[in-house]
Amino acid sequence: MNKEVAERANSDSSILDQVNRRLEGLDQVFDAKLKADLQNIQKSVADAKTGKENFEADVKKVVEPAIKEMQEELENAKEEVKKAKERIDQ
Repeated sequence: MNKEVAERANSDSSILDQVNRRLEGLDQVFDAKLKADLQNIQKSVADAKTGKENFEADVKKVVEPAIKEMQEELENAKEEVKKAKERIDQ
């Protein structure tokens, strides 16, 4: 009977060792996959940040001159209104 218990314990131990080895292999696979996914996410975030910065720079290139032009047009319009008032007052 002790021999049977010893054989069964040995068999159980062997099965547990196999399961542990397989679990360790799965852990390594999942760790590698997670690391790769994390790197991809970090790259995507960096690309998005760069894209945002480029977009902001492009908008600034377009918007600032347009704003400046509008300000100049507004100043010209104010001058014309001032001149028109002066003519009316005469």
